[in-house]
Amino acid sequence: MGNSPDAILDQYGCSTNFISIASENNPLDNYKLCQQRRGVKLITTYSNVLIKFVTDALRDINSGFSIIFRIIKDPSDLVLLTTTKKPEITDQSNSPLLNCGMPLKKPLETLGRIIGGEEAVPHSWPWQALVTDGLIMCGATLINERWLVTAAHCTESINSGPIKAYLGMHNRLRSESSKRIKLIDEIIIHPNYLGRLTQWDYDIALMRLQEPVEITNEISPICLPPKGVNFAKLGSQGYVTGWGDTQGTGPAYILRQATITVKNNKECGASSENMLCAGDEAPDLHDSCQGDSGGPFFMKNNFNYYLVGIVSWGYDCNGAGVYTKVSNFVDWIQSVAFNEK
Repeated sequence: MGNSPDAILDQYGCSTNFISIASENNPLDNYKLCQQRRGVKLITTYSNVLIKFVTDALRDINSGFSIIFRIIKDPSDLVLLTTTKKPEITDQSNSPLLNCGMPLKKPLETLGRIIGGEEAVPHSWPWQALVTDGLIMCGATLINERWLVTAAHCTESINSGPIKAYLGMHNRLRSESSKRIKLIDEIIIHPNYLGRLTQWDYDIALMRLQEPVEITNEISPICLPPKGVNFAKLGSQGYVTGWGDTQGTGPAYILRQATITVKNNKECGASSENMLCAGDEAPDLHDSCQGDSGGPFFMKNNFNYYLVGIVSWGYDCNGAGVYTKVSNFVDWIQSVAFNEK
């Protein structure tokens, strides 16, 4: 008899033998199964899913692989894909979700504010991360099990010691069983970033976790926008989250959220097409603030949330702010964070 699928994937690794699962509408929403990535569960809201078994054909592969899938009409339920030698459907409420942009815990989808503060439902934005060197903190966003995206200007401030990433966290002062702390072992700043010289154009950086984070109910990645798609159109609304200042009284200890509106770049003094202007004026006063830098600005499309902006800069905390336009950097992000071997 030939080797089991698990043995083949485990022995020869990702480079020549693997199973890939991707949605045809979003090539970035791609997951490879190999080595320790066996017996995992995946969900998707797309009607078409592409599954490939890739091999170098030099070894015995007659055993192939096994899969169970379930399709449910109610969008509140999930499509379950399981790859395992002896597949078994388990209770989905206890299953880690390896797809992007779908929080397991229902978020608060109403108007709120970071200025003045609206507490997020705990762990309802599972891609939110905090990075710090012990003195300075910035927000960041999980895009896969190994990489965070943040603002390049954050990397200029966070440099006094080992940089740690906090994931699965809601209250910064409490011990939470869901919290994971990972060291950052590599920072890649966009090559065109020049800081103040170009008014923080290209304000984007990637941070690599020293060890992959386990995807759990409280920790899962956000989706990147499909190539060529811009969800952040003038007048559209999305969410910004963080532990930043509230009314200038210091950093928040619980994760807060706000709903903000995309505005004309001229309203923020944004001079580059790589920037987005978003926020609200009084009496709403929805905006990000100090400590939120590097954090996510995201929007919902169908059932998934997509990262559309990164908190970059602004003149104060009470109006519109400037965000790095993520759709302009999808190719760069993909080349760095989704092509590791």
